[in-house]
Amino acid sequence: MKLFQNRKFKYGTMATVFTIVFIALIIAVNFAATALVDRFPFKIDVTDKGLNTLSEETTKYLELLDQDITISVLAKEDEFKAYGDQTCQLYYQYGIDVLSYMPNVNELIKQYARYSDHVTVRYVDILQDPNFVSKYPNDNLAQGQILISSGDRYKILNAIDLFYIKQDDYSVYLKAEKTLTSAIMVTALENLTKVQTVTGHNETDASGLTSLLEQNAYEVSEVNLSTGDIAADTDILLLMAPMVDFSEEELKKIDTFLENGGDYGKHVFYFAGYNRTETPLLDAFLLEWGIEVSMDTVVETDYNKYFNRNPFLNVADYADEIYGSKYKSLSTKMMMPYCVPLRAIFTEDGNRSTETLLSFTSTAVAMPKDAAEDWSPDKAERKGPFDAAIVGKRTTYQGLDEYSSTVTVFGSVLAADSSLLSSSLYTNAEYLLDVFNGQSENTISLSIYSKSLGNAALNMTTSVQNTLGIIFVGVVPVAALVLGLVIWMRRRNK
Repeated sequence: MKLFQNRKFKYGTMATVFTIVFIALIIAVNFAATALVDRFPFKIDVTDKGLNTLSEETTKYLELLDQDITISVLAKEDEFKAYGDQTCQLYYQYGIDVLSYMPNVNELIKQYARYSDHVTVRYVDILQDPNFVSKYPNDNLAQGQILISSGDRYKILNAIDLFYIKQDDYSVYLKAEKTLTSAIMVTALENLTKVQTVTGHNETDASGLTSLLEQNAYEVSEVNLSTGDIAADTDILLLMAPMVDFSEEELKKIDTFLENGGDYGKHVFYFAGYNRTETPLLDAFLLEWGIEVSMDTVVETDYNKYFNRNPFLNVADYADEIYGSKYKSLSTKMMMPYCVPLRAIFTEDGNRSTETLLSFTSTAVAMPKDAAEDWSPDKAERKGPFDAAIVGKRTTYQGLDEYSSTVTVFGSVLAADSSLLSSSLYTNAEYLLDVFNGQSENTISLSIYSKSLGNAALNMTTSVQNTLGIIFVGVVPVAALVLGLVIWMRRRNK
């Protein structure tokens, strides 16, 4: 009995019990925290530019989502985080390091399930699960792909699709969120706004703009008007700086499309190229909608309104209140490089009307297409202001309801170039998307943009690294030392 009354035994036993209880408590808290973090979105994102965090637009969309969505990552989780897909590995071999960001991609995917009970994330090793592959016999599924499904509808993404790599300097942008969110929206919806890109006239590559549209719940296809017809369910026709004129038959198809049997509600977007050739029939068609397109090129004389000391890399002013009002107070601008001057030839004419969306001020001048080599802005015969984007509209009424078809002209096809659409320095992507949404009354798309990763592989800011270093190298050891001293002194004095 004296053994149990021994002071050393009594306090030693108490210390042992306290230690066991403390360790058990830590383990329990760890398990509970892990379970809660897996279920609820309150992880702390310590990455530069919030690479692991969904935007407010996506989280709001997920809160309203009422369709069940399954995100199937076709790999074991550890393998997906390390290797992505075959294309990611190929880029890595050539010195473009996207693999360092696969853990960020993986964490971002998990966030979708944390914000919606309707989203399930799972990892499927297709090498070990042939039954899963057999459900998609025509899709040639591969390791590292991401399959997003809802009922019978599904969309397949490659891991490399979650990145954008600029071809000039090979800088890497993370576009995982907008790609994944768009795929979820497309899968959840039965009816998308349909866009057809017109081909057959030596048009400029439209991939930058069509990619933006596809990532925001538009369905894009192509049509050659000389050999085919515009699909009946098409909402928008896209003309990207055609260098060859349209035939009368082709323009008649466009007229019929816009008239839509008298119901209107159809739309054409035309982007002009600065090196455009004579297209008299197409120009006459645009004049019928109140828009004159020049052969000249805008040159800006105010150095505050152009970039990189290049007076052709112009910044346009927002001229309307419908789309431009929310941008006028922003420091980021709408770039309209090598823009051709536009002019609205009427404001209203019966059921026809025009409205200027973007413009240049009186500091801009027009350089003729046939300008001599020694031409300079002070020799310009045409001076601003000029229009840079105009929408022409025709309206009909059925009772009290108004229905309109529109032709929207942008004077710069380079405004829709992928390099500008992927840059956060300009509003091009957001503004163009707003105009497309407004004309087509598309209310389901989200404005989500890429996050620049630069060329670094480090995923934390310097300040975060310093803070964590202080905590784990300084604060934690000191706290442990102080706690140990307190316990030792209390036991010593008993």
